[in-house]
Amino acid sequence: MDAFYPVWLGPQRFAIPATSVRGIEQVREYGSPTTALHTRWGRIPLCDLAALSDPPPRDLDFRYALLIMYNHAWIGIVVDRIDDLVSVAQTVLPLPPLVHDSILDPTISGVILLDDIPCVVLDLEAFVVTYWLVSQSNFMIP
Repeated sequence: MDAFYPVWLGPQRFAIPATSVRGIEQVREYGSPTTALHTRWGRIPLCDLAALSDPPPRDLDFRYALLIMYNHAWIGIVVDRIDDLVSVAQTVLPLPPLVHDSILDPTISGVILLDDIPCVVLDLEAFVVTYWLVSQSNFMIP
């Protein structure tokens, strides 16, 4: 069985493999996006999953950060909501080669069914490299 966190960005649901997530923290929004989170591990930079799409404006008091480790550093991926961990008997279905080659987004690793609805599985490390690290002016790809 594979375990996933269903996460939400506006009305869209994604699945995040539980093996990628090292922790979950609540993030308060004070009128503007928060760029860092101060935790027991120190200051953790945040990357908003909204980089994948342009969601409609949402008035949320708080959001959540999925804490991952990338290149020996903590990074938080911010989402609107996280549902309870779910176990899926079926493994992730990789995208057929023709479909996979036509999708330019390397962060999508496959599709699973959650409540009989197809749900995109995200590769968080690919998301960090694709949408966040390359946008940092002081970042050099190792």
